[in-house]
Amino acid sequence: MKSTILTLIGLLLCVMPTLAQEDSFIAYGATVQGEITVGEYEQLYGFNGAAGDLIRAALMPIQNSFGWSNWYQPEILLLDSKMNVIAALHAHGSAVLIHELTEIGVYHLIATGWGGRSEDNVGEFELTLERIPFLVDGEVTDCEASKRLGKHYAVRTDSDFQIAYEHIEGAFRPQVSVNVIAEDPYSCGIDTPNCSSDANGSNLHDVALLSGSWLDSGTIDVKAKPAARGLFIVQVARSEWDYHHDNARVKFTLELNLSDS
Repeated sequence: MKSTILTLIGLLLCVMPTLAQEDSFIAYGATVQGEITVGEYEQLYGFNGAAGDLIRAALMPIQNSFGWSNWYQPEILLLDSKMNVIAALHAHGSAVLIHELTEIGVYHLIATGWGGRSEDNVGEFELTLERIPFLVDGEVTDCEASKRLGKHYAVRTDSDFQIAYEHIEGAFRPQVSVNVIAEDPYSCGIDTPNCSSDANGSNLHDVALLSGSWLDSGTIDVKAKPAARGLFIVQVARSEWDYHHDNARVKFTLELNLSDS
C-alpha cells in the first residue's frame, strides 16, 4: 500500500510541471496579461514555432488612466526548446523583439524587468505574440495598427525595392520605416547609417524612413544591403518624437514593388 501511494505521488509530480507549462502557453495572435513582482520576477510562456517563422513578441507595461506606468524598464528574452537564450531585448517603456526561428519546436518567452529585482521595476504587463506576415510583390495589402502596438511586415529579397504607403483613415499618422534585424540593438550596425528610431524599443536598425506630421502617402526606395541578408522589416509605428499617450488607430495600405533588375 505504501509503495502504491509513493508511486501515485511520483506520477503526480511528473504530471504537474506539464500542466503548468500548458497553462502558460501563448499562441500566435494572442495577448496575455501578467505581473512582475519582487517575489516572481520572471514570467515564462511557451509557444509552438516552426523553421522560418518570423515572430514579434511585444512586452508592454499596462498604463494607468494618465497614460503611463510606474514600470518603464521591461525586458523580454527568447529561449529555444533547451532553454538557451537566443535573443533578448530591454527597453524603456516597451520592448518589441523580432526574431526568425530556425527549427520546429517549443520556444519560450520570459517577461521580466531590466536591471534586476527591484520594487521600482515591477508591475502588470501585456505580452503579445504575432507571426509577421510577408508582403507580396505587386499586391496592395490592407492594414490596421494602433499607436501603442504598431505593426510589422516582412520583405525577403536580394534586390532593390519600393514600399508605397497610403493613409486611409484614422487620426494617427504613423512613421513608416524599413529596417534590418540588429545583431546589436543598442548601437548602430555596419551599413546602417541610422540607429533605430522606433519609439516602441525594437531590435531593429532602420535603413529607410518615411515620416511627417500629416503623412497621407509616400514611397520608400530601398537599396538591397548585405547587412540585411535578404530580410527586411517594414515597421509602421509612432515616431520617436510623438509623446502623446492616446492609443489612436490607423487604417492604411502598403504595396511592395520589387526591382526588375
